[in-house]
Amino acid sequence: MPYLYDPATDLFDLREGTALAPKTIEDCYQGDKAGTLTNHARTGITGVDGAGVTVDYSLRPADYVVLGGASNDLWLLIENWAGVTSATIRIIGTDRDGAAQTEDLVVTGNGTSYATKWFKTVTQTQVVAVNGAGSFDYKLEQGQYGCISKLNSRAYVVHSNFRIYYYGSDTGALVFEDVAVIFEKDFFTYYTAAYVRLGSLLNGRGEKGAFVWVLGTQTPTHYGKM
Repeated sequence: MPYLYDPATDLFDLREGTALAPKTIEDCYQGDKAGTLTNHARTGITGVDGAGVTVDYSLRPADYVVLGGASNDLWLLIENWAGVTSATIRIIGTDRDGAAQTEDLVVTGNGTSYATKWFKTVTQTQVVAVNGAGSFDYKLEQGQYGCISKLNSRAYVVHSNFRIYYYGSDTGALVFEDVAVIFEKDFFTYYTAAYVRLGSLLNGRGEKGAFVWVLGTQTPTHYGKM
């Protein structure tokens, strides 16, 4: 896959593009929006929870502000359903104004059940009812990685660590042209063939320049050229 995200390290990977056909930050933004992040995963559910269970990774709406509702970008994925006739799973979080909010979703088998309310944050899920003897697994997922926000057609903010990866069958190349990009964390390349270009040349003169700010404070082990 050309765009990957690891929530454990908060690392967005660009793994596509060449020096002659590099990707743009807009490509990365679209790749981010096409991704799926598993915020919470639980297995072997056989009964109700005595209290809410804290999610593995916080909701990341990025420039969408909230997820769920009519956008269908927040859901429960039910898997390995066996023996249970129905179950109710509660999503616990806040709405766009920060007020406490919950939604109970009734599930009856393997498949996807979408949140109908808009959530700015999700802090916990809780199984509040189980009918029948058996077990199932479930995941809370969102329909984007939530690593990149787009302020306007020429301005972006990258909220995660960002790596241009070039190794084995994966290639990585990125060009910044006529844009402003803020990297809130670290920005680096991996391996010597990874490629970054700022602006372009026309008749030996620079054009389509870019402003790039990297606010990260760490210096990761990296290779590459800019």
